This record gives sequence, C-alpha cells and structure tokens, in this order.
Amino acid sequence: MRRRPAVEEQEDTTAQAGWMYADLFLALMVVFLATISFVPTFNGNANLITKNQGSTLYTYSNIYTKHLDILYTSFDATIIKDDIKTFIKNEKLPDSTEIIFAQVIGGYNEKNETPSIAIKRAIDFTNKLDKEAPELLHHAASTMSSSKTIDPDQIVFRLTFATKVSVNSNK
Repeated sequence: MRRRPAVEEQEDTTAQAGWMYADLFLALMVVFLATISFVPTFNGNANLITKNQGSTLYTYSNIYTKHLDILYTSFDATIIKDDIKTFIKNEKLPDSTEIIFAQVIGGYNEKNETPSIAIKRAIDFTNKLDKEAPELLHHAASTMSSSKTIDPDQIVFRLTFATKVSVNSNK
C-alpha cells in the first residue's frame, strides 16, 4: 500500500504579533520612564530665572516640614508676632523665612453650635491679624476650618514656613 505524503501545516503567527507589540510597547515605556526620572527640576516661576554674565540664577522655595502650632484663647498681634519670631530663632531658620501657609481652626461646642460658627471665628481671627500685622500673612495661602475638640473660645493657628533659595549655574 502506498502512503500519501503528509501535508505540512503552516504556523499561524498572528497571535504572536500581538504579544510582540505589547512587549515592544513595554520596553519603550521602560526607556521613557528611565530617561525622565533623572531630570532635575527647579520649582518656581520662570520669571525668577535671570541671566547674569554667563551664569543662570534659579530661585525656588525650600519648605520646612516642621510647623508652628499654637493654641490661642484671645487675640493679641504682639504675642503672635513674638511667637513666630521665637519659633524662627529656635529652629535656626534664616531671616528671610516667610509664612507660606496658615491654617486657622476655630473651636465650637457641638451641642449648641454649628461648625460654620467656628469657621466665622477663624475668619474674624485672620481679619484682625491682617489689620494689625498685614506683613505676617502677606505671602501666605490660608484655610479656615473647625473642630469640636477645642473650646469655642480657642483658635489653633498652624503655620508653614519657607525660604527662597537661589542656585547659580555657571556656563
């Protein structure tokens, strides 16, 4: 009996083409992520970059992680200023240190008041401070909030500080 020659089947590679595309895409993403992760960035306004005789001056803000948290039962701008000066001195921060963020938290009694009353107290506190010491929060963003864990006659004042840093790049 005579045998027929076996017909050789051709392999279908279309399924493998999809995997090749996915692998190529993954490799390109790895290369892309590797190249952008080592690029230095200078945070700040482009207007702060100035050219000085062959060098470039970059200016950015160095934000300090330690905050000043103070509880006040009455408003006195002189005491607030002194507390801020003492904090800057004790932390050995530069003289150019500024307040960049102020959080003012008003207390309230949850049994007979709403949180909006505490926020109004925080706003009143900030308005008095702006009137008597406008230079303190001149560059600061601020937020007002409320807390039922502090008494209605108390305000918590939380400040975040930063200093401008300049870097020269000689070319």
